[in-house]
Amino acid sequence: MPDSPPPQRPQVTRRALLRRGTAGGLVVGGAVATYAASKAAAKHGEVVVRNVGAIETREDGRRYSVSLFYHELDDDGPDEPQVHEAAEGRLEGGSSVDDPYRVPDTLHRDLAAEFENLTYHVGHRCPNARCSTPRVGRGAFNDLSLGTSVDLLYLPSSARAVRVP
Repeated sequence: MPDSPPPQRPQVTRRALLRRGTAGGLVVGGAVATYAASKAAAKHGEVVVRNVGAIETREDGRRYSVSLFYHELDDDGPDEPQVHEAAEGRLEGGSSVDDPYRVPDTLHRDLAAEFENLTYHVGHRCPNARCSTPRVGRGAFNDLSLGTSVDLLYLPSSARAVRVP
């Protein structure tokens, strides 16, 4: 068997290295610009509504939107939370304004098995902006209590919540 020559390493030119560095710089710079733009687009306000919603299929086969948990803050303070019988007595927290009601893993699994399209929402009052009650992840829902100052970055089908100190 004839000996084959060792494999050649590709030659890397200074120009190729600079091109790669520029592309990397563009990616990093683009990420920083995207973050800055998203921070500027976020709507700042106070959490005034916390809601867990779902779709329930009843015995007649009809589907209905149901609220499994609803808690609102108005000018007089927090209202008494409304809790669906499927979640009654199974929420965690709620001992004070700073201890938000939370949906633990076991309750989340049980609700997701019983209902369709289980979603978590927070609504906030934001002056000088149009705000709604967007869908957020369960972690953000569990973390945000009524009255918390928050930035909500609205995405096409949900929002990202960032607690503001």
